Amino acid sequence: MDGTVKVWRLDAMQARSLTQQHDGGIHAVAMTTTGKLVATAGQDHVIRLWDFSTAQVTRTLKAHHDTVSCLSMASATGRMVSGSHDGSLIVWDLTQSEPLQIYDGRGGQGAITISFDGKKAVSGSLDGDLILLDLEQGCLLRQWEAHRRNINFVAVTPDWHFIISGSSDGTLKVWNSDTFNCVLTLNAHHDGVTAGTLAEDGTILLSGGADGTVRIWSFPSGNLLRTVSLHTAKIRTLQIVRDQQFVVSGGYDRCLKVWSLSDGKPVATFVIDAAVMAAASDRTGKITVVGDALGCAHFLSLENLN
Repeated sequence: MDGTVKVWRLDAMQARSLTQQHDGGIHAVAMTTTGKLVATAGQDHVIRLWDFSTAQVTRTLKAHHDTVSCLSMASATGRMVSGSHDGSLIVWDLTQSEPLQIYDGRGGQGAITISFDGKKAVSGSLDGDLILLDLEQGCLLRQWEAHRRNINFVAVTPDWHFIISGSSDGTLKVWNSDTFNCVLTLNAHHDGVTAGTLAEDGTILLSGGADGTVRIWSFPSGNLLRTVSLHTAKIRTLQIVRDQQFVVSGGYDRCLKVWSLSDGKPVATFVIDAAVMAAASDRTGKITVVGDALGCAHFLSLENLN
């Protein structure tokens, strides 16, 4: 090896014909921590489950009646929660094809995450509400007004003490998970928070905006550490990978970029033919699946990322 960073697509000539399975853009991608199972979903209302090693669809899940806008997987429990513009939230057992529970919401869903223990899920609606589900008991625990505009990002801390939400109103908000009071508000992006992620240890928070910037925040203090400007259009996806060494970001500029969390310097770029709408990476950061606005899923491997 020559020590350079390489980004490649599995079987590049066949990738488009094999993976252009969605009729319309892919709006959500989820992956197990090992990367063996991948889910994609979008405008055609269908969730597709993939085997990463073969880049082949193994099963389809159908229950939503509008764009499937968000997905979250819990490797510990083998469950997944999907949210749709039709307002519904659906809990799936990944070994089955029928839903376990269906929750009827309002205003459509914009973001979702499952707690680290797999017992709860939090979603953010296009009406600005946060919704808390108990996945063990199969019930809605709470719904409250959180933002003035649609919520595009939600996260929970590993200890479940805090819930974090980011909205098109430009703010990041931190909520106490016991009292549901807002304990911190950050004016993060004047043009709206369009994506975000929380580091696995809960100490670093990233937010992306419509102007293409990514802001790195210390958590829970909320101190701004750095602003990174590597994209030229709206950020749609952010992940922190490889033991919090690198960030994977993508957006409307058709670029997926890998860059150093410590200094914001880019190390790899992958350019596709349409806007990057969603992406997910495994825990090691070695594999990433990208969903684009044309309905293609791109299976990537990152090599020599040191």
